Amino acid sequence: MTLDTLFANIKGRLAGISDGAARLGVIAEEIAAYFSVRPHEIGLFSVDEKKHEITFRWPVSMAKVGHIPLNAVNSLVAKTAKERSATMDNSFATTRHLFMFEHMLADKSERISAQKVMSAPIVSGGAVTGVIQVVRKGGSPVEAGEDFTPQNLADLERIAAVLGHNRI
Repeated sequence: MTLDTLFANIKGRLAGISDGAARLGVIAEEIAAYFSVRPHEIGLFSVDEKKHEITFRWPVSMAKVGHIPLNAVNSLVAKTAKERSATMDNSFATTRHLFMFEHMLADKSERISAQKVMSAPIVSGGAVTGVIQVVRKGGSPVEAGEDFTPQNLADLERIAAVLGHNRI
């Protein structure tokens, strides 16, 4: 699948859907298919610079968990928002980080370690309004699947730019 196909799929599937959670589900499903991960391995976050906090938007089950301070230490999502730059870590399970994404999902069977991750800021109107992350989870790096590539990260940056342009 190409990025243009991804964007066309999202646009087509969103037509007529007004419910915010349903729209996020469609976006997550399509991005997950593009990167060959499961929808719950997509993280969409909102950044509120005035409140100095980050909140989950997707998975929806995480939206009620609370927030991550924008200045949180060992938080990749906070680092991505503050530095306004995309990053990739194929040894993420061994990197110091917050474990919210892995361990607080509603479905216990999906509470496994994030082995690999990509993270990119979503910028709208010159401000970071969100972050998108794609993870590969598994009991080990091998179980999680192939490493992310520089091209994968470039594609995620383009997806983040389109999300920001469309104020998703």
